[in-house]
Amino acid sequence: MNYFSRLALWISMFWTSALCSPPVLATPVPEFPEMYRTTDGSLQRVRIVTPLNGQHSPFITQYRDNTGQWRPAIVVQDSCGLDVTGAPVACDYLRQSQVNAPSGVAGLDANGIVTEPVMSQTILANRVYTAPDGTSVTLPTVSLAGTAAYSTFFTLGAESVAFGGQTDAAGTVGNTALTIVGRPYGNYNAGCTLCVFSTASSLGGGAAQAALSGIDYRTGAPAIANGDAAAAGFYQYDEVSDARIVAQASAFTATTVTLSTPMTDEQMATLHPGMYVATNVIDPSVATTDSYGVPSENAYWGYIQSWTPTTLTVYGWAVLGAGNAAAGQIPDVTHLDTTKSTYTMPMVFVGAPGKIWSKNTYVVMDGNKIYGANATARANNYEREELDFRAANFTNANSLTYHGWTTSFQCIPCASGAASADSYAYLVNGPGLPKAYVAQLYGSGLEYSGYSTWLPSNGSPSAQGGNHIMFDFASALSTGNTLHFGAKVYKDLADSSNWANWDVRLGLNVDGTRAQDVFSGGSDMAQLAWNYEGAGGTLCVLTPGYMGADPNACFNDDGSTTIYGSLTSKGAATFDAPLANVWETSAAALSAETSSGTASGQGTLSLWNTVKAGGASSEYVNVDPGTSGGFSWYELTTGAALDAGTQLAFLNGDGLTVSGNIVAGKGKSVELQDSNGSVGYTYLNTNGWVTTASSSGGFIGYSAPAFRETLTTPSSSSAPCTAGQFTDDSNYHYVCVAANTWKRVALSSF
Repeated sequence: MNYFSRLALWISMFWTSALCSPPVLATPVPEFPEMYRTTDGSLQRVRIVTPLNGQHSPFITQYRDNTGQWRPAIVVQDSCGLDVTGAPVACDYLRQSQVNAPSGVAGLDANGIVTEPVMSQTILANRVYTAPDGTSVTLPTVSLAGTAAYSTFFTLGAESVAFGGQTDAAGTVGNTALTIVGRPYGNYNAGCTLCVFSTASSLGGGAAQAALSGIDYRTGAPAIANGDAAAAGFYQYDEVSDARIVAQASAFTATTVTLSTPMTDEQMATLHPGMYVATNVIDPSVATTDSYGVPSENAYWGYIQSWTPTTLTVYGWAVLGAGNAAAGQIPDVTHLDTTKSTYTMPMVFVGAPGKIWSKNTYVVMDGNKIYGANATARANNYEREELDFRAANFTNANSLTYHGWTTSFQCIPCASGAASADSYAYLVNGPGLPKAYVAQLYGSGLEYSGYSTWLPSNGSPSAQGGNHIMFDFASALSTGNTLHFGAKVYKDLADSSNWANWDVRLGLNVDGTRAQDVFSGGSDMAQLAWNYEGAGGTLCVLTPGYMGADPNACFNDDGSTTIYGSLTSKGAATFDAPLANVWETSAAALSAETSSGTASGQGTLSLWNTVKAGGASSEYVNVDPGTSGGFSWYELTTGAALDAGTQLAFLNGDGLTVSGNIVAGKGKSVELQDSNGSVGYTYLNTNGWVTTASSSGGFIGYSAPAFRETLTTPSSSSAPCTAGQFTDDSNYHYVCVAANTWKRVALSSF
């Protein structure tokens, strides 16, 4: 073998023993060759060489050959360069023992796949920009934060993976974007492109498994029969997670809490500076409930600064959200929470939040960046979120379902009033915001549909007799009935050229049905109708007995009022203007509404019956009774005009004038008063005689310039009479001086 052949073989053996070539893992190590065959067919012994280790000692000094004899190894050292003095520099070759070992390197298999997990407290990916002049700028883009990044950016959180936001030495921010392309194919986490979980569970725990068709597919048919084969681009799960550590506290200072039991290493491994620490020690001066009766968080909280197995150091204590920011507050363990937890000893809850947000978007738009001489931005429009759903090629009715936002609230098992009155599914809080909600539907679409509230869009009925719901509110009663109150548009007339041929009705219906924008069935109660039956500008009142015919009453656009039924007043009716056209004169006139009588003058009218054919009428009317004023009474017959009636009586300040007799009822009298107010009564006694008496019952007598009587003669001096009674005939004047005792005196000429 010549020199070059031996050199080539020696180099080959050196690379094999020193592992200068990249390792090929998972491949069996071949048997070490000790002999080789030369070109002439003879066998020669391989010379075994060894390099130096990090302590400048050879890895081996001798070896046992295949005959069992010990032989010395040849020590060699490759040089891969010279230092500044010209001295050789040893090559730093990778050795097999360094693969997948501490302070070594990760190994790759034949396919370039890492053969062992790579673990690191900090991982940083950089993006290098090379300028045209060859200068390069390295910007950090993705990092597993670690302690170094957390100490620089304390708000980042020690468990964060940061995409962008870190700076290079010159302060330039390295920005990056995250693009995720997925293709969900199954249930659970295989059903979402991006699955996000806020939970204490592991990947094997239920809380970290997406509830997408969430039944174990390995059960076969039950998983299919009870699932929906759903997939989601984004799935999110949040929960009220347990505290990372729940521990009993033995003492508090202004900045520490001492634990009754030391923490384990596993527990301390979950702690980080800035972590929440809640207690069950309360401030008794803070209310235990809010204005809605919900238990408030009146306990002391802190943020972790550092820790030992028995002590947590915080930056200070205060009651969450109470506003007392004074330093040096010390939780008093004699005041423990009883509205939430019921521990009888002081406790700490490490890593537990006080409020859960599923999503919190905070947007800042600064006009100084957009307008003015120093503007740095252009965008002055903000869209919170836009969902663009574009469907195509659905040629059959009801072949597609689309649902936008859905909020599902469930509390089982819970008290009926568990959710406070301040709970809601949707809130808009925007002072100065012109619109809180915009619905842009058309025709028969429903802008809002609920068990009570029903708000269709801006459609209208096209066929005569049809209706379109403008709004409807429903109330379910314990009787099983449902009251509907709302407004509807009705098409009254067939003609569609005049807007007045549609009316709007507002009122009550019992047990009707809403189908999209059309209301049907049920029993209509009283309704207000605008433009009823084509009468533009009118407002009519409809009740069940008149619907479909004439309304009860209408207020017309000329200011007049039409009453189609009877009018009953439980109180006084006052008219400030003279009455006109108030008297219907006949059945024909009632039907045609073309003829009427008139009342003029001061304008008071009282009717005792309805004005219809076949009914006599009586009323009193002050129809210009005279210059002194007063009232006149008339008697009318059916069909008679008001001014053709017979005047029965006239009353004014001068007295009462009657056309007929004045009749007092049986046993009644006529009361008269003198100028002093003394009262006297004139009546017919049991004998049929006209009698006068005072209010005390005594006889008053008559006073008049003349008195006329019918001449009669008692039958005898003992004829029946009452003391004081008298009578006359042509010869005598008779006086009853006692009961049944008459005396007389003779009459003579003069």
